[in-house]
Amino acid sequence: MEYVINEGALNDDTLQIADEGMVFVNGHVRGKFLVTYWTFANEWCNAKHQFIAKTIENALKRYKRETKRTVPDDFEYIEY
Repeated sequence: MEYVINEGALNDDTLQIADEGMVFVNGHVRGKFLVTYWTFANEWCNAKHQFIAKTIENALKRYKRETKRTVPDDFEYIEY
């Protein structure tokens, strides 16, 4: 499942939750939550950044720390 954290002019910052029984793998990091966010590169494109987290709290905490953006109050996700 994919959720939009913040909307951007060119791209949206998203949180993806792995299907039940599955995890995202990046090198040695395994986690249930994949966050994708974008930073300004130039007038035509943005730079893509991704990271994996094991818990939703860690994912949102790191997103706030790295982007200096806030998570909207109405942001909701479903835990299974």
